[in-house]
Amino acid sequence: MIVLTNNLVLSAVTEELSAGSEEISASIDEFAGLSKDTAQISREVAGSTDQQEDAVEKISELTLQLSSLSKQLEQSVEKFKL
Repeated sequence: MIVLTNNLVLSAVTEELSAGSEEISASIDEFAGLSKDTAQISREVAGSTDQQEDAVEKISELTLQLSSLSKQLEQSVEKFKL
């Protein structure tokens, strides 16, 4: 009877440990998935940041060109003033 009781207790403990191990494994899998998602989002943000940087550089170049054209226009207008 004692052996049977011990076996039942051991079996119950083993089942609990197995269930706990499965929960830990599922949590690790979920964490791995979240890590992959985070890495992908980080790559997308980096790509967007690069695009924004390129756009800002282009705007800066166009601003300089516009400033130059504005100065040329002012000089042309000065020639026609009486």
